[in-house]
Amino acid sequence: MVQKGGVIFGVSAVTCFSVGLLLWLFIIQADIPDTIGNSRLPDHVNTHSRSQYEDDDAQARSVRDETNSPKVTSYSWGNIKLENGSTYKDCKVWPGGSIDWDWATTGTHHSPGVQVEDVNDIIDSSVDVLVIGNGMQRQLGVPADTLDYVTGKNIEVLVLQTEKAIEKYNDLVEEGEKRVGGIFHSTC
Repeated sequence: MVQKGGVIFGVSAVTCFSVGLLLWLFIIQADIPDTIGNSRLPDHVNTHSRSQYEDDDAQARSVRDETNSPKVTSYSWGNIKLENGSTYKDCKVWPGGSIDWDWATTGTHHSPGVQVEDVNDIIDSSVDVLVIGNGMQRQLGVPADTLDYVTGKNIEVLVLQTEKAIEKYNDLVEEGEKRVGGIFHSTC
């Protein structure tokens, strides 16, 4: 404790105030949606869901986003950028969202390639078409069991070299006639 001018300052009072302030800031920040209407989520997850804090116009935009897949705005070796501002090495996209495609999660390797588990979250979003980009040099395999699984769900599947897959995906999104999902590998 330190006494200064008749006032006793204790470490516990300063610590208590600091912890309280930090806790208050954390709670306030957690409850305020960010600029695109999302609650605070990890950077690798991007969804467009409505928030209780949005006005009617923002809600209308959010509903639209839930029915449209984000377009790819640019791509190069090891880099895919979406119109929602997200950038990935490999990614999965569907109506209303996108996520980093982490091969380690399902044990994916170039051979045998894209696993059923890799496409499940895209299929769960009720897509009509799934576009698979199998690499800039087409080195990523797509096993028959994965294709059979997707087509068995009455989903059209297209497997193309990644640049062509992204172009086709964007064309389908632009047409707006079908719910489109994609899974893209941006290197070999």
